[in-house]
Amino acid sequence: MARFRRKRPFWIRNKPERCFDIAALLPPDLPKGKRFETDRDAKAESLRSEFLLNRFESDNGFALTLCECREGDYVCTRTYCPICARHFRRFFASELLRLSYEFDDEIIIYTVLVAAAVRGQLSALSVAACKDVLRKRLIRSGLCDVPLIGGVEVFYHTNAREWVLHVNLAVFGGSSGAHAQFAHACKRVGLYRPVVTAKLTDPPRQLSYHLKFSTYQRPYAQRGGKKSAATPLNPREHYELVCWMSQHQFADHVFLFNARRYGASIRIEE
Repeated sequence: MARFRRKRPFWIRNKPERCFDIAALLPPDLPKGKRFETDRDAKAESLRSEFLLNRFESDNGFALTLCECREGDYVCTRTYCPICARHFRRFFASELLRLSYEFDDEIIIYTVLVAAAVRGQLSALSVAACKDVLRKRLIRSGLCDVPLIGGVEVFYHTNAREWVLHVNLAVFGGSSGAHAQFAHACKRVGLYRPVVTAKLTDPPRQLSYHLKFSTYQRPYAQRGGKKSAATPLNPREHYELVCWMSQHQFADHVFLFNARRYGASIRIEE
């Protein structure tokens, strides 16, 4: 019964200031895919996930957790729960927005692919190992004193039938030479498009994607800068992903380098 009485986590109790609130800056009246997901969107995702989980294994614990959290029996705080994930993403993206508006210099956004595992071996991908690899690259590249905030994710590469562990990074400053060395180091992993770099020009839109807990795939090849349409994972892959997600807390997916969380806010270390 303890789980019914426990205090709600800070990222649900504390709402962002409206000027930094990603849910207000990307409001519900925008089309789906351009707005920040609404409560209704999250509940629909929860229902979809529950359906796929039960298709793979009927009456499993993951599906029951989704149902009970959606019905308001308790707050599950599971990363595979779209409702709880929405609350955490709102906190995280809003904190990134606040920091980006307070920072005077240029902010660089990276998407870095770190490791891959074939279907059925997702458990081999380690979030902790991913963070260790990134720390070493940053230090060796000369970005050891530069603040950086990242979100660690997994996606399914349909054509290759493999899972890819990657991280979205917001780098607050740093010399062009150090950035070049870091990008070069990221290209050595042998994965397709191992690093993508962009300047932060549209903070609400770009940072709203900085950390996702999605259970979709893009089965068709990307053409130029346009991604193919996202489609739901098959029940087998969906269940494998939820099993992996269930081993982690939300904080595990956040990568802080020269930055720390103090209470309900993230601060850059001086």
